Amino acid sequence: VVFQALTWVFQIMPLFFFAGAAACVQSWRPGNSWGGWLMKRVTRLFRPVFYYLAFWAVALAGLHAVLPQRVYEPIAGVSTQLLWFLGAYLLVLATVPLLYRITTTGRLIAGVAGVYALVAVVDLIRLHTPDPGLLGYLNMAVWLIPGMLGVGYRRGLLTPRAGWQAGLAMLGVNAALLAVGPYELSLVGIQGQRLANMSPPSLLLAGHAITMCCFAIAAAPAIGRWARRPRVWWLAAIGNSGAMTLYLWHMPAQIGR
Repeated sequence: VVFQALTWVFQIMPLFFFAGAAACVQSWRPGNSWGGWLMKRVTRLFRPVFYYLAFWAVALAGLHAVLPQRVYEPIAGVSTQLLWFLGAYLLVLATVPLLYRITTTGRLIAGVAGVYALVAVVDLIRLHTPDPGLLGYLNMAVWLIPGMLGVGYRRGLLTPRAGWQAGLAMLGVNAALLAVGPYELSLVGIQGQRLANMSPPSLLLAGHAITMCCFAIAAAPAIGRWARRPRVWWLAAIGNSGAMTLYLWHMPAQIGR
């Protein structure tokens, strides 16, 4: 239970979408080629993926010949498990021309509330339908929430004080959903969950995304002061240059252990 509770702190995936949208929104200009802009944004992102897939194509071909099926199948599954993130991130990038229109706090609140309501309706259907099929994957829209908040942060639509207030309020809502609702404590996928929080995303994960991003907005001034230190900025620049490579290869490194 303790480790499941810690996922409320260490499940930081929403912050990647938050930072990505904040970084990308200023590069979009109405009237530009949407396809050309999107291709330019993803080319650098996906280049490490091709090397990663090439490695696993060769490795899995070799492992299939020497490992028993019961060992091979989990390794094969883990090798591509993390790639869902890239698809979700690409979908968020594709909506940047829409996110660009978030120019007021009212529009930001309306957008976040609209997606949150959609996720609530889908979860309600999932709970009362024996076999909802692919319906739950409409909740991939959850990843638009940190994208919208990233745009809001970039444009100063939420003050740090409002970020603390909204983050704490949403944390309280999530605690209430956990106490009275059907949701599981863990914000990462584990076997036996009645209603998955991660795949497909749930209302609890949507609330967690709001909480994490609002707290990030609240802490941004302090983080900014810290990041202006030369050594900190140097380390951040190095980490950013290889972030995708580290993300892709951390799971194979764990398998090796």
